[in-house]
Amino acid sequence: MNIAESILIVTGASSGIGAATARELARRGATVVLAARRAEELNRMANELTRLGQKALAVPTDVGSRQSIDHLVAQTVETYGRVDGVVNVAGIGGAGLIAQASDDVLEQMVMINLLAPARLIQAALPFMKHDGSAAIVNIGSIAGEMGTNGMYSATKFGLRGLSDSLRRELWTKHIAVSLIEPGYIRTALTARTRTRRSGRGQGLSTSAAFVGRPCLLASHAAWCPSLSGHRGQTARQCAGTGTHPYLGMKGRDYAHTQ
Repeated sequence: MNIAESILIVTGASSGIGAATARELARRGATVVLAARRAEELNRMANELTRLGQKALAVPTDVGSRQSIDHLVAQTVETYGRVDGVVNVAGIGGAGLIAQASDDVLEQMVMINLLAPARLIQAALPFMKHDGSAAIVNIGSIAGEMGTNGMYSATKFGLRGLSDSLRRELWTKHIAVSLIEPGYIRTALTARTRTRRSGRGQGLSTSAAFVGRPCLLASHAAWCPSLSGHRGQTARQCAGTGTHPYLGMKGRDYAHTQ
């Protein structure tokens, strides 16, 4: 994929990792379709990019709604004629212990973190070319490699399975599928979701040594679409500067699976 000529949908684009990724893709010349629920923040983001001479389209979207996802893809195709890639960033955290979570919380987490990416991919696939110019990027979590936080980890394990399955399914169509599994990234989401290392089974440390910035992850997320034409990858990142006490990974190390 030539990112400078691509049409890319980015969910969760009004803040955090999604906004940082959209900025980085736009800086590299992509036309970014910004999707998030908060219309005011989304329009502000689009205006910011436009003022910089970059190309962006804001489409307010509730990824928890199939109708809203279909509208997002339809608006992209109506405006640009195709979809070259999707970057699934939107997600929610929290819930904590499954035993203490309400049924509504469990359902919402599955809806946003797992079903929404699957629906967006399904809706966009008919408009992606099979010539090696299309790519799918899912933002998972290191919590998808080991159980750390109840239903959140379960949904991130599910996203990893979805990405692996799609990579096989789309292999003959030459559409790359990449999964990025970061450690803790300093965003509004992680600010609301705190876990402490207070004994076995109590979750991962949120020490500052292992907290990264959205812009660092965005650079890697923006690079993944260039893998189109290849099978894709899974990239695990432990943010920070030390070695994670549970994962044994050094800060900013990536492990790639082709």
